[in-house]
Amino acid sequence: MGKTFSLKITPAGDLWIGTQPRNVPNGTEGWIAKVDRRTGKVLGTIESGGTHSIEVNPQGEPMTGVRPDKVAWFRSPRN
Repeated sequence: MGKTFSLKITPAGDLWIGTQPRNVPNGTEGWIAKVDRRTGKVLGTIESGGTHSIEVNPQGEPMTGVRPDKVAWFRSPRN
């Protein structure tokens, strides 16, 4: 999983982590991953400039801070 800097367990039980590769300096772009809490299997990833904090809105969509002073909101595709 690389260097994990943050995690969020939602009220629904979903696990999100913010991580980046081990062989790069801290602050390098990484990804946010949704992980199955029972198996540890990665269910999906989102490339992200911010991995140090994760919040999830009421719809279960992850958000993170991105430098400088921005928020990345990863919305689900709408039909």
